[in-house]
Amino acid sequence: MKTKRIGSITACALSLIFVLLLAIPLVGCGFDKTVDRAAKNLNNYDIEAVFSDEDKTIKATEIVTIKNTHKETMSTIKFHLYGKAFREDAKILPYTYTSTSKCFPNGISYGDMQINSVYEGENPLNFSYSGQDNNILVIDKSLKKNESTKIIIQFELKLAECIHRLGWFGDAVNLGNWYPILCIFENGEFVCDPYYSIGDPFYSECSNYKVKFTFNSQYKVATTGQIKNEKIEQNLTTVQVEAKAVRDFCIALNKNFEVVSGKVGETEINYFGYINDTDIEKNLKTAKLALSTFNSIFGTYPYRTLNVVKTPFLFGGMEYPNTVWIADNISDDFELTKVIVHEIAHQWWYGLVGNNEVKYSYIDEALAEYSTILFFEKNESFGITRQKLVQENALSYQLYAEVIDSIGGTINDKLNQSVIEFQSEFEYAYVVYVRGSLFMDALRDKIGDKAFNNALKSYFKKYKFLVADRNALLKCFNKAAGDDLTDFFEEWKA
Repeated sequence: MKTKRIGSITACALSLIFVLLLAIPLVGCGFDKTVDRAAKNLNNYDIEAVFSDEDKTIKATEIVTIKNTHKETMSTIKFHLYGKAFREDAKILPYTYTSTSKCFPNGISYGDMQINSVYEGENPLNFSYSGQDNNILVIDKSLKKNESTKIIIQFELKLAECIHRLGWFGDAVNLGNWYPILCIFENGEFVCDPYYSIGDPFYSECSNYKVKFTFNSQYKVATTGQIKNEKIEQNLTTVQVEAKAVRDFCIALNKNFEVVSGKVGETEINYFGYINDTDIEKNLKTAKLALSTFNSIFGTYPYRTLNVVKTPFLFGGMEYPNTVWIADNISDDFELTKVIVHEIAHQWWYGLVGNNEVKYSYIDEALAEYSTILFFEKNESFGITRQKLVQENALSYQLYAEVIDSIGGTINDKLNQSVIEFQSEFEYAYVVYVRGSLFMDALRDKIGDKAFNNALKSYFKKYKFLVADRNALLKCFNKAAGDDLTDFFEEWKA
């Protein structure tokens, strides 16, 4: 009996182990399927690019597979050329007058983007530039409903020496918004806003990317997506990267990167600090905690990789899919924590749930800013309460309003407005970030914690990988609250 009992237990144990072993890959497969499903029927970018460290240029070929999923015919095809914003004769600058010296520590520098040719298969296509700064590539190709095409663009990019989204400085190279990206087609026309100096003036749909990028092997690289292959040959490194269902694709190079890694669920999270930094492990811990917290509050981050990258940068931080940039000049520990958390929150609000950041600038920024408050509220070890952060924001906004009033000015405090309607970058920051977070907190007080949390979960679940607007946000809160909040949104000018 004893022998039989042991044998029975062993058999059961082996059966259980077998079931568990089968379950392990199934969990991973389910995780990947979320992105795979989203990747179906999206546009595809295949980019092969070479970065020259000597003259800080990129030569590239981009193949874009496009399908017109709209009812209307596209009479032409249009791409944003954000690299043209940095050229010498640009009329609309990607930086403000007050930030010029900070943007160009070694004096003003210029870049440019040049389109050399456009093909459909082996057939050359006529193309031209439009927009106030020739910032839009217009391709002479029509596309009917459900019709597809494959466009081949050969381009060159010259980088300015600056600490902006696109440029080089010292041992670092920032490649944000660096390639021709398709303008969104809606209401029968392409949305072709230029690279404004205020806010994040971008608007794009999720697409699939395969990027082959070659650079001097002195650099280490951090990118959107997953590096599938890496080869070093004659002091040149070539990485092949794949990113499915992402809204944009960025690259950061640095000769001084030191990388530490960890894991949150199915996601590998990498922190790219500098050699000899003493806070690398601390910042990785913060990033892991932010990812874990937002997974539980909003819904699971569905990608395999998240990179947090220290780099020279004009602002505190910048969000890209699978990657956030953190300015390397932040010296205050609490400020650094806030920036890391805020930018990771953007993986949900902008990265996964997209919005027109020109037209509805407050949506993703107010949500990311308030998500930072939620982070500290959920992680009491920091000793910072929701009440304290909200009171600080209220006082900050009040002081700003008093300063503006003292010089005879007025504040355009409307949340629901385009970035070009703000009078200054300071007004944008105080209205969109500070007043935006106060709006979110007031909304939470009005409908209660449960309804507020359910609205955020619903907004994420319904619109991830898609584009949402102000009405989409309102509908999710209306449904969660069981009430019409239109008047409340109007009261806050949201």
